[in-house]
Amino acid sequence: MAGRPPNTRADQLGSKRATEATPTPKYEKIDVDNATAVTVKSGKKLGPLAKSLIGVLMIVAVAAAVTVPAVLLTRPKTDPSSTTVTTSTTSTLTTTPDIVTETTTTTTTSTTTATTTTTTATTTTTATTTTTTTVTTTTATTTLTTATTTTVTTTTTTTATTTTTTAPTTTATATVDIVSTSTTTEAELVPTVTETITDINSTVTETISDINSTVTETITDINSTVTSNTTEMTEWRNTGSMNIARFEHTESVLTNGKVLVTGGRHNLSFYLNDAELYDPSTETWTATGSMNYPRRGHTASLLTDGKVLVTGGYNGTQLLNIAELYDSSTETWTTTGSMNYARVGHTVSILANGKVLVAGGRSGNTGNSTELYDPSTGTWTITGSMIDARRDHRASVLRNGNVLVTGGTGNTGLTNSAELYDPLTEMWVMTNNMNDVRYYHTSSLLPDGKVLVTGGLNNAISINLAELYDPSTGTWTATSSMNNGRQIHTASVLTNGKVLVVGDSNSAELYDPSTETWTTTDSMNNVRSSHTASVLQNGNVLIAGGSELNIALSSSELYQSS
Repeated sequence: MAGRPPNTRADQLGSKRATEATPTPKYEKIDVDNATAVTVKSGKKLGPLAKSLIGVLMIVAVAAAVTVPAVLLTRPKTDPSSTTVTTSTTSTLTTTPDIVTETTTTTTTSTTTATTTTTTATTTTTATTTTTTTVTTTTATTTLTTATTTTVTTTTTTTATTTTTTAPTTTATATVDIVSTSTTTEAELVPTVTETITDINSTVTETISDINSTVTETITDINSTVTSNTTEMTEWRNTGSMNIARFEHTESVLTNGKVLVTGGRHNLSFYLNDAELYDPSTETWTATGSMNYPRRGHTASLLTDGKVLVTGGYNGTQLLNIAELYDSSTETWTTTGSMNYARVGHTVSILANGKVLVAGGRSGNTGNSTELYDPSTGTWTITGSMIDARRDHRASVLRNGNVLVTGGTGNTGLTNSAELYDPLTEMWVMTNNMNDVRYYHTSSLLPDGKVLVTGGLNNAISINLAELYDPSTGTWTATSSMNNGRQIHTASVLTNGKVLVVGDSNSAELYDPSTETWTTTDSMNNVRSSHTASVLQNGNVLIAGGSELNIALSSSELYQSS
């Protein structure tokens, strides 16, 4: 038009339209990964100026669907005006002993309504974020589970009202407002989600840390308790001491459960006739009636009528053939018939018929004589003599009623010979020899009928060798050796079938017949030899007296059998 100034607003707008490049479609894309990050990519599209105002306003509409792990938000080209965006995020954290799994689901719904009423574009943005976190922790002995559910709801309402009088002005205003609104929503959404998930992670980390700390402390306490109990539960403990210290004495368990100790030596030259009783219920010792004769190296045997028969021994001046009986009901001693031979270092065996077999021992010279005591008459009779003379040997009554005698010292020195006494024929027969010569050893009848021989002296050396006798074959086989050499020690068959061996030191060990192996157990509280041992009716083992470097002991202790 002639006469119009060249740089009017219309010319400027027309020039701008001519130089603008073809716009690319406008969209907004929000990607949400499974952890916490939210990334927003923005692009924009401006409608051509030639489009009508209604077409421009339709660009305002935004509809988005957000899913995990990708969320896509697009702005539709129809009916823009009022936009409602709802975002819901659910995060579930599951913790097992080896795996922590977090699952996050986010859903965004956008609804847009457009109304054109004025030339002024007004944008109202309301963002409401509600976060609910529930942590449930279940702790078992070996499984730890932590579940966390997080719900994030963001509501954004955008209302744009526009009345158009001049299309170019309205279009420019609407475009700026939409971009600004999108940017504002983006700025509010990202920090909210990030901070919420960060808080959740922090809370879960602290919770797991607390749980781990609690479990660690609990396990530590348990370990401390177990260690403490193990230390306190020792297998040996001291019990009441005898009234008189003694060694080379005897010990017998009575039918009433009490234990009778007789004689022995108080020192190298003082021989005892004193006797005392141990009561397992009170763990105390009390003096009882004294024997008629002091003696050491004697034997004491519980008869079928409940009385105790004491035979032989040495009183410091002479060998004894005197025998006497202890009656537990009156706590008194009476003499009975004397043996035909004085003896020390002999053996006594209670036969199935109730008679008592006394074999060998030293009587001037080492003898091979044997004799039988009949409790019903109180008399002694000579029976068949052993084939080999022996003293400080050992004897065991087999299941078939025969008596096995092993080792000892003969007139010509140490022996490894063994022989059997048959009560029916009153005769002795040789059986196979042991693998090793020995005396001051032990001989124990095992539950399976075999006989275990342990330790002893061999040429003045304490040996740790052990061997088994099988009555069914009459043969000896070496079994595993003890951990320590021993002589003048004791061997006790426990109620569980194992054999407890103690003495010649304070060490103790167990033999297991099922595996034929030895294991060390707790040591006694005192070093002892020439002591006595008895299995009580409750299964515990009472060790009494003995000597340590030729000094008599009055102490006694209990082995608590498991």
